[in-house]
Amino acid sequence: MRRAPYIKLYPAVLLLAVLAAAIPPLFLHLGSLPLQLFDEARIAVSAQEMMRNHNLLVVHYGGAPDMWSVKPPLMVWLQALSMHLWGMHEWATRLPGAIASTCTCIIVYLFLVWKKAPLAGFIAVLVLITSQGFVTLHCSRTGDYDALLTFFTTAYCFSYFAYLQEGKPKFLYLTFIFLTLAVLTKGVAALLFLPALLLFTLYKKSLLRLLKEKHLYLSLVTFLLFVLGYYLLRKHYNPGYIQAVQQNELGGRYSQALEGNKGTFLYYFHNMALYQFKPWYWLIVPGVLAGLFMDNKKYRDLTVYLILLNALFFLVISSAQTKLYWYAMPMYPFLSAIVGLFIYCVFSMLQKRGRWTAVLSYLLLPVVFLLPYKEAIALNTALPNIGSQRMGNEHMAEYLHNALEGKQSITGRVVIYTGYQANINWYLEALGHRNDIQNNLEKADSVENIIVFQDSVKKYMETHYQTTILQAYYNVTVYRLNGKRQ
Repeated sequence: MRRAPYIKLYPAVLLLAVLAAAIPPLFLHLGSLPLQLFDEARIAVSAQEMMRNHNLLVVHYGGAPDMWSVKPPLMVWLQALSMHLWGMHEWATRLPGAIASTCTCIIVYLFLVWKKAPLAGFIAVLVLITSQGFVTLHCSRTGDYDALLTFFTTAYCFSYFAYLQEGKPKFLYLTFIFLTLAVLTKGVAALLFLPALLLFTLYKKSLLRLLKEKHLYLSLVTFLLFVLGYYLLRKHYNPGYIQAVQQNELGGRYSQALEGNKGTFLYYFHNMALYQFKPWYWLIVPGVLAGLFMDNKKYRDLTVYLILLNALFFLVISSAQTKLYWYAMPMYPFLSAIVGLFIYCVFSMLQKRGRWTAVLSYLLLPVVFLLPYKEAIALNTALPNIGSQRMGNEHMAEYLHNALEGKQSITGRVVIYTGYQANINWYLEALGHRNDIQNNLEKADSVENIIVFQDSVKKYMETHYQTTILQAYYNVTVYRLNGKRQ
């Protein structure tokens, strides 16, 4: 007879512990870092424009339909709602992603509670929130697509496993609900786990049963209604949209390295081993082996499922020519489940060896996670470093961030810059300074005070105008224009 644990663990209490552990690395100082010049800024600007033009169907950037970032609008909707409720703050743009990452932690925990292993769920969450591939820039800590995508992909994959295990239609419906939301978040990227679902269905010899399931077809029709309905409506109101999706999403990123984002086939493996899943990556193989040789068939099936999810997804993103480290984020909940189950197996073995060994096992858990958790807090929640090493427009974003917090006044000043500066656009809108001058330096005649941060613009101003420097902040310079040079 199996020995009962020395300390009885209640799932509800552990759920509170999950939230208590997840909130610091996910939420502390969420708005401290200025808005970053990548997808985060572009989504935030589109959310601002959606609030202004009330067009929920066609995502805009720069006053026109966005034909570069052609993802569906769910993340833009959530950011617009967040900024509408809480105001124009950096943390408001990041709040949907942080909430989604918290929900991912809850899903991982509840799934393992469903597998009668609440402590394994808690351990898996600790592994997840101490993994830089999950909690970092572009992922849980910034307003990109990937945190929301990861929540929905995790949810639909675990829902489908529950359906195959129990055969209850509610799990099949949940699978398609979360799949639909995943597609409405990041388009085709949401579908990359489907080959693993199909292979596992074949492994379980459940394909025929699935095809006979009327709820499959009801779910599929609903999925197509929302997904195809969105794309067709967007095509109707935004001519050329489908061609842009085909070029950017279906073929472009996979067949060629966009914007120079390339790497070797082992790019994601090296990232995982060096920092994204450090220090847990070395427990993946022991976790796989332990799971495959378990006496419990349900846990063996779960291990096979997790292997398929990670392996096939890894092969797809590694084969693509465009490589960006945050593309791997959806793998980390499943890798964390493998590692969490392995640590739980070791813990359970210690539990069976006697009263004092059981007590010792509970003391060892904090020891194992103390340093990784402290490092996660230090890495992801510390205030950002402010130093002269920063490049590009980061100091300018920092300057405007301070203005947004009331630490710096820019009344009566105009920012002049050239090129793509999405985060600067967001700040100007948030500060009520939409009258910026971009790519038209000659129109500075009517401006008294200007803010510039690019060397080429500074050189132009100092060559063509008599200037007085009013303020300097790293590479940000505030000029008073005293007339044109003769």
